[in-house]
Amino acid sequence: MSAEYIFKLKAEELTRDGGTIIGRDAEISDYAADDEMIAPRHLRITVSDKIVQLEDLNSANGTMLDDERLKPFQPTPLRKSAVIRLGSAEISIDIAPAPARVAPPLAYADAPLKRPKKSYMGVLALVVLGGVLLIGTIAGAGYGYQYYKEWKIEEALWQKALVSNEIPAFTAYITAYPEGRHRDEAILAIERIQREKKEAELAADKATYKLATEVETIFAFESYLRLYPKGFHAEDAKAEIVRLKEKQAREEKAEAERVAWAKAEKSKKKSDYQRYLKDHPHGPNADKAKSAITAINNSEAERKRREAEIQAKRKNALAQQEDFKKARKQDTVAAYRIFLRKHPDGELASDARNFIGFLYANGRSVAKDTEEGLRWYREAAERGHAKAMANIAYHYHHGLGVPKDPQEAAKWYRKADAAGYKFAKGQLRQLQKETGVR
Repeated sequence: MSAEYIFKLKAEELTRDGGTIIGRDAEISDYAADDEMIAPRHLRITVSDKIVQLEDLNSANGTMLDDERLKPFQPTPLRKSAVIRLGSAEISIDIAPAPARVAPPLAYADAPLKRPKKSYMGVLALVVLGGVLLIGTIAGAGYGYQYYKEWKIEEALWQKALVSNEIPAFTAYITAYPEGRHRDEAILAIERIQREKKEAELAADKATYKLATEVETIFAFESYLRLYPKGFHAEDAKAEIVRLKEKQAREEKAEAERVAWAKAEKSKKKSDYQRYLKDHPHGPNADKAKSAITAINNSEAERKRREAEIQAKRKNALAQQEDFKKARKQDTVAAYRIFLRKHPDGELASDARNFIGFLYANGRSVAKDTEEGLRWYREAAERGHAKAMANIAYHYHHGLGVPKDPQEAAKWYRKADAAGYKFAKGQLRQLQKETGVR
């Protein structure tokens, strides 16, 4: 929606040199309107032959009078009730007439001029006129020098614009001297510079695109489009970006496949092989991934089988311990025999045989039978039971159920020591002390 600005101007402001300037920048304009579509110095309002004139100061967005765009630096009469737009901003001008003693009222281009009212100052005017003529005669000599001075100032500004050869310099000249001697030349210079600027922009456009094609990256073509969104090669640049993005996508996919496979091969994890197949079902290593998963599944099945065996053994060991506790609580040959029937080769079977031997040798829960006791000790000793070995040695040491035999006793003490029975060494030393056996 267009903004609307109302400017209340004084007639005497329009008749002064340079007229009244409307723009966006308050520092270089007489009246300012805060609108981005309005140039810093946009419009000059002057009076010529009592007609209000509008002059566009070569603004970027132009000045519209009704539906007609004003030509830069060309004063145009203001019609009454005409719609004025600076860019897209509509403005309204309200001119307050000057007091009668300062200047006559101003008129629009399509309004008749009013006849001034009769003045009663005639007599005084005649007196003043005579004085003016006298003074003019005296001042005439200095007028030529003043004119020459102003001519030199204008010429200096014009020469400065020629040396600068920039639009702001020529615009500054026209602004300072809207009816100056070099006005038409300044306008032509501005048009020439604008034309040269467009030609330079086109050359830069093409050079930038050529550089982008040499670099051949998405960033290069995107940079071209940022600089020239409507450039000569804009469509070509867009097509190149599409092509390069497709190429980049293929390369990124290939790199992702390579990284995924390297990770799977390094970790040897089933999850990494599965992730590879999910992301790259038709990748160059898909068959290898499937074979690896099959091998892992087989290995997993074997591991589970072994774990099941271990669990079964652990469960059996717990049951064996529970049964052995019951046998130990009863501590009878019958209880140990029941245990051995259930666990003939269990870890505690040798302990059970050793206890049966002890019960027979000492006549507990059964009639004393040293030979039967030794038989059970030997069965336990054959299965590596260290205490049973020491018990056999003890019987040979003291002749219990067998003749005394220091040599045989020493042999079994040494076996018991080797099997880990902690008292075997002491018992062997005692035997040696008593019998002198080695």
